[in-house]
Amino acid sequence: MHGLRKLTQNPVWASLLLTGLNILPVGIKFFLLPFYLMVLEPEEYGMLALVYIFSSLYEFSNLKIQTAVQTYFFDYNHEPRLLTKYISNILSFSILLSGLTTMILFGLGIWVFQWMFKTDDLTFYPYGAMAISASFLLVNLQIYFSYLKNAKKLTEFAAYSLSLVLLKVLGQIIFIFGFGMGIMGILLGDLIGVLIVAIYFLMKNYSYLTLNWEKKYIIPSLKYSTNLLPFFIVLWSAQKIDRFYIERLMDIAYVGKYAVLVAVTGFVMIVVNGTSTAFRPYLFERFKKGTEENKKEIQSLEKVFVSLVLLASSFIIMIGVNLDLIVFNEKYLSIMELVPLAVMVPLVFGWVVWLSQQLIFSKQASKISLASVLSLVLQLILYYLLIPIYGLVGVLWVNIIGNMMMCVCFYFYGKKYFPVEHDLFVLWIWPLIFIILVFGLQYLFNKWDFDLNVFGILQFLILSLLIGVFSSNEIRKIYYRKRKTV
Repeated sequence: MHGLRKLTQNPVWASLLLTGLNILPVGIKFFLLPFYLMVLEPEEYGMLALVYIFSSLYEFSNLKIQTAVQTYFFDYNHEPRLLTKYISNILSFSILLSGLTTMILFGLGIWVFQWMFKTDDLTFYPYGAMAISASFLLVNLQIYFSYLKNAKKLTEFAAYSLSLVLLKVLGQIIFIFGFGMGIMGILLGDLIGVLIVAIYFLMKNYSYLTLNWEKKYIIPSLKYSTNLLPFFIVLWSAQKIDRFYIERLMDIAYVGKYAVLVAVTGFVMIVVNGTSTAFRPYLFERFKKGTEENKKEIQSLEKVFVSLVLLASSFIIMIGVNLDLIVFNEKYLSIMELVPLAVMVPLVFGWVVWLSQQLIFSKQASKISLASVLSLVLQLILYYLLIPIYGLVGVLWVNIIGNMMMCVCFYFYGKKYFPVEHDLFVLWIWPLIFIILVFGLQYLFNKWDFDLNVFGILQFLILSLLIGVFSSNEIRKIYYRKRKTV
């Protein structure tokens, strides 16, 4: 316990610890993927993917008010009593909004599914109902999780994260392999896991629930989240809507194969989101103190972020092109050659997330939304043009182009509205070297008809060595800084 508190005093080590904790609950789908594919055909996995997309759309049920906690926390953290009131108001208001949405969906869900999906076997009852029930609990728990992360209460956050992972894994294994329930077993394991954690939270923190709302806490946060809502809708669409297009323009079996591709490469997205969420409190603290005075520490966090994302990307390429060693259903193995290109989607998005931090901190929600809308419009047009011709390759290129457009916009908006002196080599040149390395090696291996399994291992070893050399000074600084805090 004492050692954990010491770790939080070092921004880099605490950020890395938070990154690991953030990865755990989301990474369950990645770690269970081989088990899913043992019992699910591509058509079934496609159905599961569409249900998860629907449940992720449900996260807008409370107008994403939890996003305001990440910023407004710093307006109240100087006074514990005010902070408790703020969290209590936001949590209670969120439960009301999402609860109303849930009741509406339980009444209209059958028709919503008939409109959204052309696959007749995919029905709201029981699939959609179970998915949104779990999402209702989780979307409200996330408000408290945001508070714990910003407050650096890592022990409590770790307990919740580990509990969610273990309970979901245990439940899904029991229902899938013990009772042979397939998709139903996966969704039921999700629901029971989050339900147990939610019950524990209510028993321990029932005082956070209140009906005595105060406008001074709710209205500013609601305005902030609704201003960002277009951005999050666009973000959701950019990451999820491609599967709707695939189902309509191709076939649900291709949805299943593409969903596996996204699940594999999605580990990079987990690292991106987990790292950025963990780094945000420390980054925003330095933004608040002054970017010039804290330039070196900001660049230090940036360097670690870039290194982690590139390392995760290289690792997933290695895993993806060796998928035949862990997945024995041959119907999925045609996606192996697409893995290096697919990794570029979350990789480029990592830069979108990192560069958006300046605009989020400076409350430039309208600029974030504008760039996101323009990117989405471009993607929606390109989906119709490229998917019928290039299939899944076309989907990947559309997503890469959309992310690159947002990345460029955020970079120049950031320079204008909240300047931060980035290390340009770290931010741009280093990723370019990685991309050239990966596709150069893949081209040579294909040309000489070498084994792609070896290509995956080789590029990971080279990239790991380069990152070790590139970040050696940074690692040494972190090590000595840690020794001083222990």
